[in-house]
Amino acid sequence: MKINLVFALLPLLAIIISACKKEDNPNNPTGSDPKVYVAGYWGGDSYLWVDGIPTKLSEGGLGSVPFDVKVSGNDVYVCGREANYAVYWKNGKRVRLNDGSKFSQALKLFISDTDIYVIGHQEVESLESSPKLWINGKDVPVNIPGEGSFTDVYVSGKDVYILGWYYNDQANTIPFLWKNSVIQDLTDGSISTMPTAIFVKANDIYIAGYEKNGYQRGIPVFWKNGVKSYLENSGNRSQVSSIFVSGTDLYIGGYKLDSITNHYVPVYWKNGDLHLMGHSDQINSLYRSFFLYNNEMYATGPGEVTGEPNKTTYSRNNEFIMLADTNIITSGEAIYVK
Repeated sequence: MKINLVFALLPLLAIIISACKKEDNPNNPTGSDPKVYVAGYWGGDSYLWVDGIPTKLSEGGLGSVPFDVKVSGNDVYVCGREANYAVYWKNGKRVRLNDGSKFSQALKLFISDTDIYVIGHQEVESLESSPKLWINGKDVPVNIPGEGSFTDVYVSGKDVYILGWYYNDQANTIPFLWKNSVIQDLTDGSISTMPTAIFVKANDIYIAGYEKNGYQRGIPVFWKNGVKSYLENSGNRSQVSSIFVSGTDLYIGGYKLDSITNHYVPVYWKNGDLHLMGHSDQINSLYRSFFLYNNEMYATGPGEVTGEPNKTTYSRNNEFIMLADTNIITSGEAIYVK
């Protein structure tokens, strides 16, 4: 089984699967409008939109996609790939994480104090990859039992939590939690399951994912402290890719198929209740990055239109915003609000 086949099953290309998260719902004491950061690609280049204004991050002609964006203090971090390199940008300055001899991707990042944690995968054989962890630009060895990838990372105090998956002998994907080098499988491997996002608060560990049943299809699940639950009103053509807690409320974000328009629409669950976000009935909004700010939900992801190039869009509650609509393929991949 090849890793590129798994990514075809996710709207990931980077699995990512992240899920933009936050510690707790931040306040906005100035009362001013927040800045909205959207990382995405335009043609073959990585871009960062800040309040709708795009800036190119990558070197032209190399083929680049960003997968995550975080803001810490005055610093803006974006991670992704550029040619064969796993990379991240800090305030627009690129840092390469591998030597480029093997194809690598940086899928998620987490900033803890002054430390930068980046996770992803690197090719070990033709189209087969293994999980990778970089801390402050240095490759950190990890012991994963087989071919697979990391998908999300969270740091709480001295504990490092990393989410990922690997193949078993039946070619099913097994989701696992890597905590300080100790691996815990989340399923028995009888059903291919993809983990996408992790959030930690106090002593509680929240994980989002979905059971796979075809391209852009899935049955959303989440775990709290290792106990798996299913989301109501999700159907069997749905995926989730963000999870976080604000106060006492649990949010899980993703998309599901609208049975009337036959398009995918962005949704989130708050304490199990389903909420629909702003969207276009002509666009498949395969949103996989969600962020809550001042009780307003923001989300972005690929905007697919039949017979046309993808669009870069995001939603703010019930509002649908178009960032780029051109004859060149473009897409939003991650969102952060501050």
